[in-house]
Amino acid sequence: MNESVNGTTISAIITTCNRPVSILERAVRSVVSQTRIPDELIIVDDSSDEINDHQEMAEMLSRYAGKIDLRYIKNACCKGACYSRNKGIQTANGDYIAFLDDDDEWTKDKLYLQEKVALKNTNAVLITGYIRVVNDEDGKTRIYNRGWEYEGSVLTKILGNNFVGGCSAPLLKKSTVLQCGCFDEGFASSQDYDLWIRLAEAGDFAFVRDVIVDYHMHPGNITDDFDRRIKGWKRIYRKYNRLFKKYPEAKCCFLDMLAVNAWECRRVAFAFGMLGKSIRTCGFDRELLRTLIKMCRISLKHAVGRISTSVWIQ
Repeated sequence: MNESVNGTTISAIITTCNRPVSILERAVRSVVSQTRIPDELIIVDDSSDEINDHQEMAEMLSRYAGKIDLRYIKNACCKGACYSRNKGIQTANGDYIAFLDDDDEWTKDKLYLQEKVALKNTNAVLITGYIRVVNDEDGKTRIYNRGWEYEGSVLTKILGNNFVGGCSAPLLKKSTVLQCGCFDEGFASSQDYDLWIRLAEAGDFAFVRDVIVDYHMHPGNITDDFDRRIKGWKRIYRKYNRLFKKYPEAKCCFLDMLAVNAWECRRVAFAFGMLGKSIRTCGFDRELLRTLIKMCRISLKHAVGRISTSVWIQ
């Protein structure tokens, strides 16, 4: 594996399962096109079925094998995203690890900007940045985590709200990831959130104030499945109950986040339940007011949508 001039090495890891080769290639291309090309690219295929033509996959991989140290690993059977990511970690040789989901893509300076920060802040175990969410149906975009540029000791911040986002954004110090136990394979969702909390207990975070990844929203996203998200968040709440008891403000932020997401999905009873728990913990504070404003905006958006649909039908 080739080291960069400063001696730091980075392993890029893409986990994939049943993704059309054309979409997977978009992710691979964004890795190979980096201004700071990673020292290796590991693709872990979680036993994709016959949705993909094996010849098409082989041809795609051959197009990039000469441009980067490329390894393709296929699981014998479907093991899940956490297992595949952990296999990637165990296979990686780099000092730092950068994951990329197979339907996302990095901006071209992503690794360059993160490595620059990592070299200046050797205590940082996770370096993240702005996530641009792209709606594949209408092309609209938004920045997921603008206003959440938290750095240093961020345990209470990440405990209350996953400002890092998914796996495609951060650059991770491999030694600390191993120390923290990698991904918890018992999680069906929020496995990234779980790891970020453990990393925040272990060291500092840093933030790049640039867009570093395009996260594509489409009907197949797990994050669009509210019931699966709730299962993940409940597991987070149970696993870190000791921390939520120690940091009640973080607990209230977490409950408010659940209320907003439930309100967005029209789960009214669940939303009010979370608000009730938040009020019992922290009372009527400023964060609660902000949550109520967000919910009012969502209600207005829903109302406008209903009116627009009604007009269109007429």
